[in-house]
Amino acid sequence: MADYDVQLLAELIDEACRPTPIRKLPPRKRKRYHADAVVRTRGKVVAALAEGIVPVNRQHIRDALCDAAIHVLASGGDGADTIRQVLAAVFSHDLDAPQAMIRKVKAGKIIPKFYKSA
Repeated sequence: MADYDVQLLAELIDEACRPTPIRKLPPRKRKRYHADAVVRTRGKVVAALAEGIVPVNRQHIRDALCDAAIHVLASGGDGADTIRQVLAAVFSHDLDAPQAMIRKVKAGKIIPKFYKSA
């Protein structure tokens, strides 16, 4: 029976027609629903970014924190030592990498994604 038929029958017997919960959909329909939701969400993010609005999500938070670290390293401000320690710990397998990154930041080769200083 089609969804329309179920809705029509529900209206005839004066009952609220409730769609099938997503968790109870067959696997193929559930995957399609989630795929469509991802497409809609990504479209909203692209539209917001085009308007100059940065939606708050995990990736944008990480990008903003990265922008802050880039500015702190470039200016040598408070916290630069902590950022250098984190880089040294994360890239401990390559002792030259942290200094190379810092040089690139100071040379302007690694630039912030969202925040541009005045």
